[in-house]
Amino acid sequence: MAEYPQNLLLEGIEVLKSRISSGHPFLHDQVEGMKYQKWVSNCIRFLKLDAPDHVEQIKAIHNPDYSLYPHAEKIFGIVQSAVEFIQAKHQPLTRESVEKKSPDAFALDFLHPKLVEKCSDHFLSGKFDDCILNAAKAIEVAVRETACLSDRFRRQPDEEGFQTRSTHSKI
Repeated sequence: MAEYPQNLLLEGIEVLKSRISSGHPFLHDQVEGMKYQKWVSNCIRFLKLDAPDHVEQIKAIHNPDYSLYPHAEKIFGIVQSAVEFIQAKHQPLTRESVEKKSPDAFALDFLHPKLVEKCSDHFLSGKFDDCILNAAKAIEVAVRETACLSDRFRRQPDEEGFQTRSTHSKI
């Protein structure tokens, strides 16, 4: 893996060290303008292929007219996250590496909202069996609803409470 992510972090540390105090409690401190602008442009340029979402976050914060310390801190946090993301992307995915990660490390954003609603609590608390069961149930319900089969093929309990008969007519 290239050394540029670590270099971006080192540059960022130098920018944060260049803090210029405003001397006033209501005014933001600044950082050295040239270092800051150069660092941000390097972050955008180097990260745009490997971490495009992080670059968008940096662009949302960066204002070329100002070199404010709070902005530099936020951008540094985003760069740290991008470096971790890039390192994780280049590591081989093994059973051990996945088991070491906490459930919080996995993004559930790409899942259907109903799955997230039904399963995320169990997943994040480490109850994976319950998570899988709830996911299977949610998918079953969604398939039945999509196929308009929700009531037609539902089994009815007999006198003793067992589900033995189907409600659809036999052909």
